[in-house]
Amino acid sequence: MAYAQRRLTQPHIRELPGESAPPEGLDPGLPRRQAAVTVLFALTNEIPTMLLIRRAGHRGNHRTEWAFPGGVSEPFDESLLHTALRETHEEIGVPNSEIENWGPLPKVITGTGYEVWPFAGRLCENARLTPAREEVDDYAFIP
Repeated sequence: MAYAQRRLTQPHIRELPGESAPPEGLDPGLPRRQAAVTVLFALTNEIPTMLLIRRAGHRGNHRTEWAFPGGVSEPFDESLLHTALRETHEEIGVPNSEIENWGPLPKVITGTGYEVWPFAGRLCENARLTPAREEVDDYAFIP
């Protein structure tokens, strides 16, 4: 097994720092919307990479921003992991079966009032991305 593959299959995500503090100026008493994203790793030409999407220019508060696939939790979501996987499938067409889930990362609180729960994982080697053009303008694998 190549060194890069060993690093991708044995992440040390538990060593990351804890949760982020609310951004300055955000009222800590305000209710926060729950959201979840997938932080997907892959091998691109034997180089470890991370997937980012560019949100469509005509939708929402975060239009045209580069981000991880994901979105707001819905009442029918069974868990925040389900939210992350559902939104990832909706945005880039990758089914849950093509993602090896590594587990949760510390939550992040945004300046727009969201609690974002990231879940790390590896995109399976043969996964095909089919971006939903109404939600995603572009995507990139970043080393």
